[in-house]
Amino acid sequence: MSVASSSARVAATLLALAAVPTATRAQRAQPQAPAPAARQQPLTQQFQTLLERESRSRELCEAAPERVFVRYRDGTECVAYASTTGQPRTATTVLFFQGDVSPEQFETLKTHDAARNFIRSAQGIANRFDVRIIFVSRPGTFGTSGNHGRRRTEYEMLVMNSAVDALKARLGLGQLVLVGQSGGSTVSAALMALGRTDVACTVLGSGGQNVTGNFRRRNPDSRTTDAQVQRALFDPTARISAVRADPRRRVFVLGDPTDTVTPYDLQIAYAQGLRTAGHHAIAFKIRARGDMMHGAVDQAIPAAARCARGDSDAMIFQAAAADPRQPLDVGPASAPPTTTPPPVAARPQAPVPVIPPVAALPAPQRPTGQAPAQPTPPLIAQPPAARAAPPPPATAPVVPVATVPPTRPAPPAAAPQLRPEAPRAPVWLQQPGGVLRSLPVSG
Repeated sequence: MSVASSSARVAATLLALAAVPTATRAQRAQPQAPAPAARQQPLTQQFQTLLERESRSRELCEAAPERVFVRYRDGTECVAYASTTGQPRTATTVLFFQGDVSPEQFETLKTHDAARNFIRSAQGIANRFDVRIIFVSRPGTFGTSGNHGRRRTEYEMLVMNSAVDALKARLGLGQLVLVGQSGGSTVSAALMALGRTDVACTVLGSGGQNVTGNFRRRNPDSRTTDAQVQRALFDPTARISAVRADPRRRVFVLGDPTDTVTPYDLQIAYAQGLRTAGHHAIAFKIRARGDMMHGAVDQAIPAAARCARGDSDAMIFQAAAADPRQPLDVGPASAPPTTTPPPVAARPQAPVPVIPPVAALPAPQRPTGQAPAQPTPPLIAQPPAARAAPPPPATAPVVPVATVPPTRPAPPAAAPQLRPEAPRAPVWLQQPGGVLRSLPVSG
């Protein structure tokens, strides 16, 4: 047996072991013995390989609109995308990467139309924030060639990195905001680890960027070493040292402490690793969607849109912390955005409401010769406590009770009617002007 085939078998086994759980709530409620790894079907066999001819021919690939032929280190692929319309004034563009697709969802979400449906419902968000949002389809899903079973491998990250370069060349894009949901957050974090220098902001919703940690949680008895995991799968947490230093770039980690797919503490560990390496990173606690408390698209896209137009950390926090079932207050725009955002130290920042970090963090070590930045905000931010009503002035005259005419108390305000949440609920993005509900919560 060749070394290449042996490595491929190890990678296939790890992919099967690391697959995001897709069981229903009823199935998860029943205790089940884990299946031996050798008996699990390789993940690549659970998905159809898409557009094999188009992946080898630029002419066939680009015969359809919103597809770009991509050359990467080891070959070629045909990558689909879907963009909002209009001529936004914001120079920075938002690129969105969706999460993993389960075998049960594959038939619905393998087509390019699924990406177009998503972006049509996001048009209202793009209009209100005056930004351009582009859905970039990962390999083997949403109209892109390839096999989705190869997700989280170096292959996927190299394809997506080359796809971003191709999209920039075709559409004339400048600075970027990378935003992802779960496995799409892994892609976003990986693009930074591949050395991109055109990223103004990265928003990681319910991110799986701690690949080795997630593997250990799902396979506590596995004898596979961390080194083997990291050879087979691309782990952004293990590659933080490869992220380029950039004082202008901001990273926001959005996670729900009750997430049952990507553990919250592993998401925080990635943010802490970035801060220790000297990068601007803040974690926001959110209320995620779905019965696994994992869907973060509702908060991640508005947060990314705000970052694209140059809003402060505090305003981005407001977008991330908002209840996704309520209309979002878009708020005033910051200073007119430029192609190259101003340094973080020069950007006016409103105070960020915070709580003390979970653990004391060392101050970020910035490269020698850089101007000192603003004081580093604590790692985890949360909404401010409600203010108590101020006491009445001490000199206020006392009105005798007898002289006060009786008044009928005002009827209580009607409680807002919230949309009930069903098991495996779709991702909602409630905004004035449109409801985004095209995609089920996925990994």
